[in-house]
Amino acid sequence: MGSPVKTYGIGGALGVALGLIATAIQWKYPEYKNLANGMLILAGLIVFGAMVAAVVRSLTIRDYERQRLVTPPAQRLTQTANPHNEFKPTFQPTVNVSVPGSQTNQQQVNREQKVTRDPVFECRGTRFRRYGFNMQTGELIREQYDGDPSQVYEYIKFVNVGLAKFLYRPDPGVDARLRVNAHVFIHGDDDRLPRIGQLTPDGLKVWFKNQESTDIYKPIWDDDEPHASVEFSAGYTHELVVALVPATEQPRGVIVYEYGTKRVESYMGSERVFQPEIYDLAGQRFFIRIELIPKLWNDVRCKLPAFWFELFLELPQPILAFLGTVDG
Repeated sequence: MGSPVKTYGIGGALGVALGLIATAIQWKYPEYKNLANGMLILAGLIVFGAMVAAVVRSLTIRDYERQRLVTPPAQRLTQTANPHNEFKPTFQPTVNVSVPGSQTNQQQVNREQKVTRDPVFECRGTRFRRYGFNMQTGELIREQYDGDPSQVYEYIKFVNVGLAKFLYRPDPGVDARLRVNAHVFIHGDDDRLPRIGQLTPDGLKVWFKNQESTDIYKPIWDDDEPHASVEFSAGYTHELVVALVPATEQPRGVIVYEYGTKRVESYMGSERVFQPEIYDLAGQRFFIRIELIPKLWNDVRCKLPAFWFELFLELPQPILAFLGTVDG
């Protein structure tokens, strides 16, 4: 007797063949139309019956296998052959290998420590770059210009841009990428500047806490497009615009360059465009505190120590010196 699958296949093939014969009879012998219609009905019933039988068998097998999986397997005794035809039961137990709970807990702790390790940022130097400054739009022109400054438009002035370079240290277990904002506090009043004995991390910390409230500026990261935040990848550096120094023979102060926008109307509707805030601070010596704010998505990742700098308006080039970091 053939297998059920083979039997269903033969039945289906027989139905299809009978249908083809009936179709041929209708086309070649129209006078036998009633006979051909009867053969078509019979062929359809055969094919339908084969399909129903195949579906029923498939569902029956699936239900049997499901019940077999649900039912706990009993311990089996197997008979082994021996020269005396004796029955020797062989017990085959199931061995479950489990990991000790302490090892599993330690692996989970290690994973949590790897995910939650706080990032570390370092200052990797400072420098000044000569940029053009568009006084009408407030934009910085980063293209190098070595010609005569008097040959440019009147609304274009040249400034020395103080930049501080920060590194996202690639420690094991830190987040691969973070978005970083910054706050800048600038002290330019000579009566409020710290004395030489206070230029230590502890001294700066105490001095800063004793000061009156100081304006917070949102600086811009040095990039082709002005942004108040930048994406740091672990192991990479970005430069922050600390202050602008007019490129004159004797600058009398610095320009605070803060991120800002304004709303403009056009035929396509309203939109916000870059419009920086500009502040002039008079003086020849400044203390600058920079706070980096790392964010993971929209949540603040952690609190970082503040970075302290000292700015001198010396000739022929201003000096921006990194002093150190201060907690709190």
